[in-house]
Amino acid sequence: PDSSYQGLHLPVGLVTPVAESIRHPAAQIELIARHCLENADRPWREQRGRLEQIQELGDQVRSTSEDLLYLSRIIDGSLDIRRTETTVGRILAGVLPRLQRRARHDGSEIMTVQVDGDAPIFSDARLLMHSLRRFIDRALEVEGTTVTVTAVQEGDCVRFTFIDSAPALDAARLENILE
Repeated sequence: PDSSYQGLHLPVGLVTPVAESIRHPAAQIELIARHCLENADRPWREQRGRLEQIQELGDQVRSTSEDLLYLSRIIDGSLDIRRTETTVGRILAGVLPRLQRRARHDGSEIMTVQVDGDAPIFSDARLLMHSLRRFIDRALEVEGTTVTVTAVQEGDCVRFTFIDSAPALDAARLENILE
């Protein structure tokens, strides 16, 4: 082995949930793609729903792999934070459309209420969008969930609030998500 290699040691408690969350969407992608290929004689517009599922599942796999990459960058101290000025409206426009497609597909709903769209935010937009996407995505794991999103300017800060109708998580799982 190369002695200059410095391995990154991630605790099993952090890696296992990420690996588990990748398995299901990856298997679904394979099944849906196989179905599309087996029915290749059908026009693509007839396959639109399945292709949208592939896109959604691909987003889930990509997002989960980004989680693991962010985690590894945090642990090894190489996470690059680039703060810029943007608005609540731009952040939510980068987060909600994909999640709303997923919600509709699963019989769920994302509602926005009391959103100060013009409120300025000075942060790393990609990290903020990633974090918001993950909070909403976790709530949508249960089909038929309604997620209510608020974003209110309070002085120099913006407070994002998420309320969902999913069953309550046990304290250990909630702590793991918030961590």
